[in-house]
Amino acid sequence: MEFDTEAVAKEYYEAYAKVAGLGARLSKAHTDQNSWMLLDRVFCSSRERKRHKDKCNVNVKCPRPETRCECAGRMKISCRQNGKYHMVKKDDLITNIFCDEAKMRTDYANFGDVVCFDTTYRKHKDGRPIALFVSINHHKQTLVFGAALLHVETVKTFEWLFDTFARTVIGKTPCTMLTDQDGRMTTLDSQWPTINHRLYIWHIYQNAAILLTVVFANISDFATDLVVAYMIIKAKLIFLRDGMKCS
Repeated sequence: MEFDTEAVAKEYYEAYAKVAGLGARLSKAHTDQNSWMLLDRVFCSSRERKRHKDKCNVNVKCPRPETRCECAGRMKISCRQNGKYHMVKKDDLITNIFCDEAKMRTDYANFGDVVCFDTTYRKHKDGRPIALFVSINHHKQTLVFGAALLHVETVKTFEWLFDTFARTVIGKTPCTMLTDQDGRMTTLDSQWPTINHRLYIWHIYQNAAILLTVVFANISDFATDLVVAYMIIKAKLIFLRDGMKCS
């Protein structure tokens, strides 16, 4: 990924951090000793590391609350010969970025039984997907358990992402995960074979509308009939499931 200036790169990282519910700040940088041109810059999460103890204020009764949680989210840019900046990692290749923080892990511990995973929630201006692990709490408020900015959507990418998420939440896997109908989501079944993998009804309906455009156009009641058929099948499956539990 290429940026014209440091300011553009900073704006990009701030937008990513905002999606993850974090702030962003400048970290270390190197400049040319003669021209003072910026050679590289690291942007990091506003919650990176932890504050050092203030030895001068040992008797403070109400110290400021600790807002940093050693968040490892960061992005490095490096200047190339064309004067533009590229996002890099140690081997100078564009990488995927995953970010979470302490509150997300706490929310997941309390409300992580059912998780929705979606890469269509929002697209970055460069077309790169932002993947979110989300759910709701007992007040029906949206919770974000983790966020990732992906370079490409491949099976390997999703394997890395699910492994990273699992390590972040200390190995706890959800009981049920909802995804779209992307064929690459089969990696979820191999990575976490014990969870219930379900599909969004919204995505099923949207795919039906695309693949059955002529049918939708020629049969006015087809959309309604499709939803009714789904609800009937769902009710039968629930009945059979509950019946098997009782037997």
